[in-house]
Amino acid sequence: MMHARWLLILLCLFGLPAAASNTGGDIPPALQPWQDWVLHDVQGWHCPHPPERAEPVSCQWPGVLELELDARGGRFSQRWQVYESGPVPLPGGEGLWPQQVRVDGKPVPVVPASGHPAVHLPAGTHRIEGRFQWHALPGRLPLSPAIGLLRLRIDGHEVPAYRRDANGLLWLGPTRSRAARPEADRVFLQVFRRIDDRIPVRIETRIHLRVSGQPREARLPLVLPEGFTPYRLHSSLPARLEADGQLRLQLRPGIWQITLLARSTGPVRTLALPAATAPWPQEELWSLDSGHYREAELGGGERVDPTQTELPPAWQKLPTRRMIPGKTRLELVELRRLSPEDRPDQLELRRSLWPDIHGSGWTVVDQMEGQLQRSWRLQQMPPLLLGRASANGRDRLITRLPEEPAAGIELREGKLALMAVSRIEEDTAALPANGWNTRMDRVSATLNLPPGWRLLATRGTEPVSGAWLQRWTLLDLFLVLITAVACLRLFGPAWGLVALLALGLAWHEPGAPHYAWLHLLAAAGLARVLPAGRLQWLARIWQWLALGILL
Repeated sequence: MMHARWLLILLCLFGLPAAASNTGGDIPPALQPWQDWVLHDVQGWHCPHPPERAEPVSCQWPGVLELELDARGGRFSQRWQVYESGPVPLPGGEGLWPQQVRVDGKPVPVVPASGHPAVHLPAGTHRIEGRFQWHALPGRLPLSPAIGLLRLRIDGHEVPAYRRDANGLLWLGPTRSRAARPEADRVFLQVFRRIDDRIPVRIETRIHLRVSGQPREARLPLVLPEGFTPYRLHSSLPARLEADGQLRLQLRPGIWQITLLARSTGPVRTLALPAATAPWPQEELWSLDSGHYREAELGGGERVDPTQTELPPAWQKLPTRRMIPGKTRLELVELRRLSPEDRPDQLELRRSLWPDIHGSGWTVVDQMEGQLQRSWRLQQMPPLLLGRASANGRDRLITRLPEEPAAGIELREGKLALMAVSRIEEDTAALPANGWNTRMDRVSATLNLPPGWRLLATRGTEPVSGAWLQRWTLLDLFLVLITAVACLRLFGPAWGLVALLALGLAWHEPGAPHYAWLHLLAAAGLARVLPAGRLQWLARIWQWLALGILL
């Protein structure tokens, strides 16, 4: 048993680097037969991995999709390189399902996957072929965003310029658009970076692309500061990182965004980039997000007003510098280290309130989420009485410290998801906005009233929706007053007062009449002053119709 245990430990130690490098050269010969068993549940280890990365770049890579369509149907073919078995998307969708699909010449079933038709392929290089059948050429053909490049022929004619939106829909549109003169192949890049001053230092790179011309495959040099290695890639275009450090893209016309996350492999003091070559831009904008464990600033480079740039909105509050690759050298200057007392808690409180039906007390349910930086005991202050608390899915013991009037719970996790149930055993109209012994970044509350209750008004700095006084508008006040004055002039002061009170209390009831009162009063007034005859008869009819509508 001890021998098997040490064998498993050695296998894990040697087997995990094999998943990162995707080679078996570092595994001792005695352990190589166990490689598949150790990595049985590890997703993506068959896929290519760049050096120093633990995540695969891509487990599927599409070739050019060839489409030949006409008024009766069409056919398609595409080559896929698959590193790990899984579903591979096909062209088409609901109402335009592909038929007679073959993989490497053999028929295969088509199943839905992520909203698109797909076939399940094992690892390897495969050629997929299929057909479409319809009575008329559709206006658009759904394509998965994972399909990058395509070659389109309609009625035997090559279509060099076609329209495809961000969701992947291929517009087969008017014939005049097919004959349009294609634009020149151009790529315009904007690069924004955010330095996340943590341990290790991370850099988030956002690449904005404006692409025109023909769909094509391109390779961009991956420009990163020395000492940083990428670990995650998000792209609205088919993209992957190659082992030589280049970014491989399948471009098509449109506006696209690529997000690349990289982390440092050691201490970071200076940040510099090698000289950029086209189409990489000659300048970038860098923002610093510090304050997690220290206060720091960027030295060097030109200061930029972030609000006057195209930086992402969340970055426009951060200090920003202009970086010129090959020339600018930024320094990460530490101003001071932060102690745990300097870092405030980052918490959001969502409170639900239920008053007792007789008004003798309140039931309070608090949901708190966020990050604890300095508070490791949360207490509720009077008049709140803590009755139950669960944090991160587990019930917690409620304790009371000596000489402390409030009960609370002990916490040791930094990330918090708390649910607490409390009581207020008194009839009070003043409710605490927080009630906990720590500061909240954001507080919201929902009041659940018993049957027959109504919220008259609230006092506070934040607006409240649903209170009776807050629902009144100038138009509501004008209509109620004009209706009451009309009743006073037509039926006397007593009826005017009754109308004012009745309308004031019932105006915001669901389904309460508003303009019907004005019709009735106008008809009644005309019927009184018009002389006997046809007009007075019409006013009487109007009065009875208004009364019927009101009832």
